Amino acid sequence: MKNIIVQIYISLDKSLDTAPILPAFDELSKISISLAKKYCNKIGAEHVLITEPFINFIHPTYERFRLFEDPYWTDNYDNILYLDSDVFIFDDAPNIFEQYSNNTTFKVCQHWSEIRHGLVNQGFNAGVFMLNWYSAKTMAPFLKYKEYPDDDNKLLVYATLKSQVVVEKMDSRFNKKNGSPKSWFGHGYGQKKYLPDNKIIVEARKLFKD
Repeated sequence: MKNIIVQIYISLDKSLDTAPILPAFDELSKISISLAKKYCNKIGAEHVLITEPFINFIHPTYERFRLFEDPYWTDNYDNILYLDSDVFIFDDAPNIFEQYSNNTTFKVCQHWSEIRHGLVNQGFNAGVFMLNWYSAKTMAPFLKYKEYPDDDNKLLVYATLKSQVVVEKMDSRFNKKNGSPKSWFGHGYGQKKYLPDNKIIVEARKLFKD
């Protein structure tokens, strides 16, 4: 099986007439991307960092939808794991592709509000998701972001509901808000992720090699 982790970092001020250059990464993204590459080397998966717009609509956050719309990804890979560039993979993380190998489901983690606060029907956080040919084909017609622009997370939740794709919930440790409690994939969240003493950043920084 061919598996890949895809991350996206596109500069907000990038225009179509500028020469292709890597954006000026902030520290969080540098660490996130470095740890994702390290993890890929450990588990035998590929890693791609997207720095050029494809969707090119309103804001770079919509670029994750290219994984559903551009057939390159599902034509060439059995499983595609999308990670936000503020997700930090720790050394004890198991092989997510081995744990979730079903090629007919759209895979997300249970929302942290359900776990922490006992809330129900909170959907999922779109900073970590895994798709394949079947789920991408099933959901793509319902990603109506140009007709109804909205938060990318809400748009993906809507597409899962309307398409009736089978959603498989992964272990919540693969997408933990600010890494608490103990996580495999810690996800920096809100303004707290910029605090120098944020424990997830402190721990991730220890593993980071530029």
